[in-house]
Amino acid sequence: MSRFFGKVCQNGYVVRDIEAALKHWTEVLGVGPFYYIDRVTCDWFTYKGKPSPVEMSIALGNTGDLQIELIQQRNDAPSMYLDFLNAGREGLQHMSYWTTDYQAAYDRAIAAGYKVGHEGQIGGAQGRFVYFDTET
Repeated sequence: MSRFFGKVCQNGYVVRDIEAALKHWTEVLGVGPFYYIDRVTCDWFTYKGKPSPVEMSIALGNTGDLQIELIQQRNDAPSMYLDFLNAGREGLQHMSYWTTDYQAAYDRAIAAGYKVGHEGQIGGAQGRFVYFDTET
């Protein structure tokens, strides 16, 4: 996907216990400090094109120029986070790329055949995000 978006800027880890994950990342791995948001407020969120009232906590920290994101979903609303956990997984779930022209990058990926798994917005238009489903 780097051919559409450039270099990887973030690794996102879906975890079942964000407090335990924070402890591990800071005390064992020496990454941080982390900025923790107990309940993220999404302007909107959709899963496979349908609205979903996802509730999550996130923590953001850096190791060098790579951002580490920890995500714990707090409810059972449909999302790719929940799919990941229900498949028996925990850990690295996504890599993120940042762009100065979100819509152009989004359109290129869609034109190349990528399918949206979930997407949303946090804090206005500059906070748009999309997760492409690369498993189907």
